[in-house]
Amino acid sequence: MPVDVSTSALSQLTDRLRNASSDTRARPVAADFTRPWPPALREPGRRPLLVTFLGSTLGNLLPAQRHGLPALLAGSLRPTDSLLLGVPLLGDTEVMASAYLDAAGLMEALHPHCLRILDRDFATDFDLDAYAHHVAWAASEPRVEIGPRALADQSVLVPCGPVAHRVAFRRGEVLRAAVAVRFTAGQLDVELSARGFETVRLLPDTSSRYMLLLARRRG
Repeated sequence: MPVDVSTSALSQLTDRLRNASSDTRARPVAADFTRPWPPALREPGRRPLLVTFLGSTLGNLLPAQRHGLPALLAGSLRPTDSLLLGVPLLGDTEVMASAYLDAAGLMEALHPHCLRILDRDFATDFDLDAYAHHVAWAASEPRVEIGPRALADQSVLVPCGPVAHRVAFRRGEVLRAAVAVRFTAGQLDVELSARGFETVRLLPDTSSRYMLLLARRRG
């Protein structure tokens, strides 16, 4: 049962799952998994249930969102159910930051594209030439922070319901568009334990950049 806010991504993934095996039944759900789960995700169904967050999904969440996930899951999972997490591990900070400074410039092109969509669809008036790609390592978090950085002071029209406001952006100010959190091997073990889960197994990959963490809800 794949879950995503993007219906096009869900459609592509569902087709891949169905083509991978004739025995696989895929039931896509368009939803935001950081919010209370829709009824379709709380159905009793067959057990045991395995909930997966693979890739760097966990690392792209802010702390409040990440800490809230076990609470959302605890209401839907039973002691026999499991949680499988893809965990991006803390490593060389320069290497981690450089991943968002790709030679092809794809990340650099992403943020002007996002601002262009805001101008087109939401009537903002961002000056697309007044921002530069920004990537920084925030050691206190620890995470990579990515977003457009203002090259000059400016005032941007931001609609808010029936009223529009002018928001000031100072030169050098960063519009944080994404984060990429990195974890130590024991950090999530502690976080999950505090929220009613116990780690069953850790599976690091050969590069030591990621690991899989299998956890179970405590009875």
